[in-house]
Amino acid sequence: MSLDEIYKTKGIVAVGEFDLTGKLVSFKSGQLSPIQADSTARLSGSLFSLLSNIFSIYSMYCGIPFEHVNEMIFRDPDLTLVLVSGKKRSAGVFFKSGETNIEVIVEKISKYCSE
Repeated sequence: MSLDEIYKTKGIVAVGEFDLTGKLVSFKSGQLSPIQADSTARLSGSLFSLLSNIFSIYSMYCGIPFEHVNEMIFRDPDLTLVLVSGKKRSAGVFFKSGETNIEVIVEKISKYCSE
């Protein structure tokens, strides 16, 4: 699975890979500019870092093991953003909310992040 293959999915607005510091590794979009993609990568990396730290502290005090956030979904009537942190990489996809089945997107981006 590649970013190009994911990008060809109906309804995809943008797809990109980022590291957990928020550095944009690569992206594909006909609608997002490089600056918008970079900003989205920074936001995504920050969200994973913040939530992983919060859950790590929660786990330490409550004894419930929950230290790594691996998937986040943000829905809007028009656009949905799916973020995945996999074993090998982290990536995100913006897609038009009503045009694509979210499970298909999550499956594809999760596969990409695990390969």
